[in-house]
Amino acid sequence: MDEWTIDELAREAGTTVRNIRVYQDRGLLDPPERRGRMGVYGQDHLDRLRLILRLLGRGYPMAAISELLDAWKGQRGLGAILGFDEAIRRDLVDEEPLRLSADDLAEMFPGDDGRAFTSALEIGMVETDGDAFVTRTPGLLRAGAQLVADGMPLGPVIGVGEAIWERTDELAHVMVDAFVSYVWEPFKQAGMPEERWPEIFEALEHSRQSALMGVMSALGGAMQRATEEKIAELGEPLELPRDNTRAAG
Repeated sequence: MDEWTIDELAREAGTTVRNIRVYQDRGLLDPPERRGRMGVYGQDHLDRLRLILRLLGRGYPMAAISELLDAWKGQRGLGAILGFDEAIRRDLVDEEPLRLSADDLAEMFPGDDGRAFTSALEIGMVETDGDAFVTRTPGLLRAGAQLVADGMPLGPVIGVGEAIWERTDELAHVMVDAFVSYVWEPFKQAGMPEERWPEIFEALEHSRQSALMGVMSALGGAMQRATEEKIAELGEPLELPRDNTRAAG
């Protein structure tokens, strides 16, 4: 049977020891089994922790998470709740938490005087875990590294990263608050009837897919408008180099 110390559990789940202790203090995660002076965590702890992280990652408030976990623990419609767990596990973006060393970060952002690292920590893009770091949005971190590699100064890249993080976090909370208010709360007030769980699964999936599709569409249009406005502001046509090979063909 798999067993972990709190440090090992944090690494396995892609989070931090501090976060695990917070979830325990708030009653979201059961305490470990005590063996002398050592606390031991098992597979149930890991499954519960991964569910908590997925719900938090989608902006669910801790109160709503607590209600779901209470229902799970009380085995009220356990099969349906486990199905809800599976629905939560279906990521919109296929990304796994990425563990990085200080050397990894230095390689991604060469010449950083600490600003990028400090900013990533402050907004929560990167979390400390012992002598290493964990990010649950490696794509965003890599996008910033690519901009730096393409020659954009680090300062503006930090600004872009902070803007993306803050705006998307705000949008996620708007969508999740709407789901909780108009779907989850009425469902909870109705006693969480088991026959309605498929309806909740579908509403959850639709809300997530609609949010992603809407953001991508709106951002694409906004980028096009911003580009056209900037070209008009500069008063110069945007001339791309001709592809001589294609022209010759």
